[in-house]
Amino acid sequence: MKWLSSVSPSRFIGLQPEDPNGHSKGNVKWTRDTRFDLLAKVFGDVLTYSTSKALGFPLQLPGRVPEYASNREIEPLGKSGLVLSANSPTSGSGVYTPKRYVRLSSFPYHANSCQMFIESYMPGATEDRNSRDPSDANFKKYGFPVGPNHLGITIGFSAILHSGGFEFSSPNESEKWTMVSSAMDGDKSDFDTVCDDFDSLGEVVQEVADAMHPEAPPILDGRVARVRFRLTDQPLEAENWDESEIVSRVKQLASIVAPNLSKTAFT
Repeated sequence: MKWLSSVSPSRFIGLQPEDPNGHSKGNVKWTRDTRFDLLAKVFGDVLTYSTSKALGFPLQLPGRVPEYASNREIEPLGKSGLVLSANSPTSGSGVYTPKRYVRLSSFPYHANSCQMFIESYMPGATEDRNSRDPSDANFKKYGFPVGPNHLGITIGFSAILHSGGFEFSSPNESEKWTMVSSAMDGDKSDFDTVCDDFDSLGEVVQEVADAMHPEAPPILDGRVARVRFRLTDQPLEAENWDESEIVSRVKQLASIVAPNLSKTAFT
């Protein structure tokens, strides 16, 4: 892993959003620091390495981890059917992100609806005020606060079939962040195929939870399948990433998730 081994946590000392807890106009400065992209390379390196091991063939890390726009605008990694993307600095409404994350998602699905991820909160974060799905609230009490001069790293897998008020008989465009949007956009043949994919990924979440024992209980409610792990805070003064155990933990996660996530790209 070129980037993980050559870029130490100490490179990120001082890389700090003005508001580490939520999107803010004041966070623009840290997103324009070259280390914002460098951190994505480190996380992308771990994800692609671990997924390569799980799938049994090499995946090439792009020179720059692309920011998510649409899976159809980013080429999948080799024959995996998986798209690597990082969060955008801004939501497009004049405010900027407080965290950095990279994820692998299945090509036919929106990255936010179906993803294996590494996510980091920056020093001093005491909460995550942002929410896209109500299930986010189930995880917000875990892993905070992040200590001074530490990265708070979370890894996991998430699949969101549809919103709480969704009706299969009367679908609407507000589902763009969920798996059913793939059938609505014509990337999947029908809702039955999407539901089959979701059921398979729900089994994956249960398998991950049984093997890795998360502190936060997994969510498996027929609409959402999610599991998250808060790693040990990574000291920024360290010269390697060993204390967080990011390599071994992501490798274990990918060994279960990656083969099943890759299958959904071709069903």
